[in-house]
Amino acid sequence: MIAIINLLVFMLGASLASFANVIADRYKIKSIVKGRSECMSCSHKLSWYELIPILSYLIQKGRCRNCKSRLSPVYIGGEILGGVLLLFVFNIILLGSNFMNNTYIPFETHSIYTFIAWSMIIPASISILIYDIRHKMLPLMPLYFLLTVGTVFAIYRFFIIDHNYYNLAAGIIVAVPYALLYVISKGKWVGLGDVLLYYGYGSMLGLALGASMFFVSIWIGAFVTIILLITHKREYNLKSEIPFTPFIILASFYVLIINYDLLNLNYFIN
Repeated sequence: MIAIINLLVFMLGASLASFANVIADRYKIKSIVKGRSECMSCSHKLSWYELIPILSYLIQKGRCRNCKSRLSPVYIGGEILGGVLLLFVFNIILLGSNFMNNTYIPFETHSIYTFIAWSMIIPASISILIYDIRHKMLPLMPLYFLLTVGTVFAIYRFFIIDHNYYNLAAGIIVAVPYALLYVISKGKWVGLGDVLLYYGYGSMLGLALGASMFFVSIWIGAFVTIILLITHKREYNLKSEIPFTPFIILASFYVLIINYDLLNLNYFIN
């Protein structure tokens, strides 16, 4: 029974990610909710059986049925990512699973409202991730949605779950270092979008996991940057723009999944 439920949850996550792909494709181009999906190369209107997450891409061998043009692997990659993330979130929050055998997952455990909030955060994150990689800028609609859900959830957690002022202010606390860098450099060192992302995910995670997310994202970003500077010297140098959004999103879900309290802040704030 659990296996069937997990499969359904994975399919739901893949479907949400498929919609996130639509948002990333259509943002500022056409209506997101109106009009049928179509091939980006030949404008062929897609039938329902061409829109089944993951399966349609595999059956069509990654090509449009009409013009045979190659479809971006971002589509299937995003759908798989959405399915996997929702599956992890479902098991952690609703089933109480702990993948690192720690003592207890904090406020997220056994809360249907927490699961719903993260279910909304996942497609927003995938839309932001895909759009940022393609255009090196953040789409405002998914970003504002992320900030709204994060703020509402932080308030809900404070009044209903833990009554913890540190967790209520976690988004602001986590975002402050980057906000200062943004102000001091007048936007030259870091982007405002990164500051807002730290606020959104910090609000969702609470102070302990939010602080861990902040440091992990910097470590991942530094590691990837060094690798790119070594292996792709012609394309990247110290002045190259490398999107930081993927590192923030990756770090956020990483610390959530393994309950990574790097600074052991839960001991002091609970």
